[in-house]
Amino acid sequence: MTKLDTQQGNGKVKPKEFIQVESMEILDADNESPETERKQYAKAPLNTLQDVKKEMGKVYRLVKVGKLDSTDGWRRINMLSQIGKTIVDGILELEVDRAIQQARIANGKPQIEA
Repeated sequence: MTKLDTQQGNGKVKPKEFIQVESMEILDADNESPETERKQYAKAPLNTLQDVKKEMGKVYRLVKVGKLDSTDGWRRINMLSQIGKTIVDGILELEVDRAIQQARIANGKPQIEA
C-alpha cells in the first residue's frame, strides 16, 4: 500500500512518492546554462525487489492508459529490471559469503573477516 501524506496548506492528499519539489535548477549538458524550471518529483525508493516490482507496475499502468509512450515505458522497465538483478546479485553474494563462513566454522577453520 502507498503511504499518504497531506501537503501543507491545501489539504490535498498525495502519495509520498509524488510530492512535488518546489524548485530545482536544471543544467543543459551542452553548455551548462540553466534551462527554464521544470516540475520535478521525489523519487520512489528502489531498495528492495518489492519496491522495483511496484515501480514496474506503475510504469505498466501508465503505458496501458496511454500516459507514457511504450518505448519510454520499455526503457524504464529495462532499467528497473537491471536494478532488480543488482539487488538479487547482492543478496546472492551475502548468502554465498554466509555459506562459506559456516563451512569454515564446521571444518574448524577461523572465520574470514569481510
